[in-house]
Amino acid sequence: MKTWKGVITHPKPHYDENVCLKELLIHGDKKYPGIGEAIEKKNVLFLRENEFTMTEEEYEREGWLLIGVGDGPLNEHATAHNEGRKEGKCAATLLSEDLGIDKLPEWKKILQYALVADLGLFTHANSEEMLELKKIHPKLYKKLVSELSTLRSVDPDTTTKLIHEKNPDNPWVAIERDFTAIDAMLAEQYEFHVVAPKVASTARRETIRNISVVSVETDCHVIAKYLRTKEGGRADVIIQKSPTKGNVQIFTSNQIETDLSNVAILLRLVEQKISGTKDFISFEELAREGTIKSVSEWNYCKFEQGEMLLNGSHTAPNTLATKIPLKDIFSAVRIALSKKIETTELRRFVERFYYVK
Repeated sequence: MKTWKGVITHPKPHYDENVCLKELLIHGDKKYPGIGEAIEKKNVLFLRENEFTMTEEEYEREGWLLIGVGDGPLNEHATAHNEGRKEGKCAATLLSEDLGIDKLPEWKKILQYALVADLGLFTHANSEEMLELKKIHPKLYKKLVSELSTLRSVDPDTTTKLIHEKNPDNPWVAIERDFTAIDAMLAEQYEFHVVAPKVASTARRETIRNISVVSVETDCHVIAKYLRTKEGGRADVIIQKSPTKGNVQIFTSNQIETDLSNVAILLRLVEQKISGTKDFISFEELAREGTIKSVSEWNYCKFEQGEMLLNGSHTAPNTLATKIPLKDIFSAVRIALSKKIETTELRRFVERFYYVK
């Protein structure tokens, strides 16, 4: 069996070819035995084509895989035997098809970024290349244009080139930085496209006054984002409890106007009752944004993109977990959203119906 020695690509690392190296590192051995270990050992030659000492066929016979250079199938550029650029392709998308991973959902976003970066389209909405992309991938074009101001600051190719300029004698500084970023994105995308749908299938769902409320017990970091999508059921209010820590977060979608002030009042009242706190807090204070000292478990936040009731977060990891069971939190949300309810009724509910066993 032929064992592959490594990869040949052009000098000055680009995000596109760095994605290729990562694809080969993870998935390459099945088709190119030994290629993963070769990349781990940094067996990559950075050659301009006028620096080749053998023909492309000789290099490949020797076990060197050509990417982004030569006349082979993994070079998207115009070459002597290819009149023009392979339309709508970059080295990373060509290799993904070659390896059979182009349909894996966790790779989709990375491959889109590689293509857009390779075409230099992150900052040129009306360039010829961008208009070409509009014909080939209209949905991607629309998405990129809508996010262009953000994309200007996250163009992966610009960052790769800047890092290499500071380390011109060691291309692996830029390559390994991209590897770290790609690993993180792969993990996030796998969690979103593979893990989150499975978790969502276990969620409790209820519609309250045309408001879709979902509760779920999971440590999946992207479940709230997924539940707000079409595939996730377009949830309006999401209640997520961590099974490991017991903390609970409540999020709302920006697609509807959902006021969580009554939910905040009710949960804070229940938390007080469970804890045996006797301090009187005004309704206005219970509905206040931020954290209340005597009921520090809940932080109420209002943003343009939606409201949140947080029982702990990344910025407040030491918040005590709520003592309210998840089913009762769901009931509190249902009561608070079911009708226009006065705060006195909320307090009466707590006093009359909520008992701690």
